[in-house]
Amino acid sequence: MTYCGNTQCSEHGNCNLMFDCPLFKPTSKNPKAGKPKPQTTEDNEQEAVIEYCELKHIVAVHIPNESKRSVAYGAKMKRMGLQKGFPDLFIPTARQGFHGLFIEMKVDKSSRVRPEQKAWRVYLNKQGYKALICYGAGEAIKEIEKYFKE
Repeated sequence: MTYCGNTQCSEHGNCNLMFDCPLFKPTSKNPKAGKPKPQTTEDNEQEAVIEYCELKHIVAVHIPNESKRSVAYGAKMKRMGLQKGFPDLFIPTARQGFHGLFIEMKVDKSSRVRPEQKAWRVYLNKQGYKALICYGAGEAIKEIEKYFKE
């Protein structure tokens, strides 16, 4: 569940200003402890970005390129065209002279960017897309907002 950190609004219910609030932070509840426990994973950060896009009616697509799969399924995905290092998210909307926006999500600045991810970013930028590596949902959301600013 996500909510902003302002105890006067969303911690006690749904906040209509969740993504516009400067105190917004993705969190989840630990059912065993019953207390909010921050879950800083790439999946959680990406889910927060998708929530933002849905709220703003921005079409965003996740490219399932995670490496957590069986060897057999990984081989099948490779035969179907899966490429190492391809960005996590794609916003297929042309803006500011770009064909669309690709985002490679990372949890924070300590996250490693693999050579294949750097190579895809360079290639996609040369092809007329805007391709970025974003560290956390906050940075990704700021970049999406900049991309859609006319």
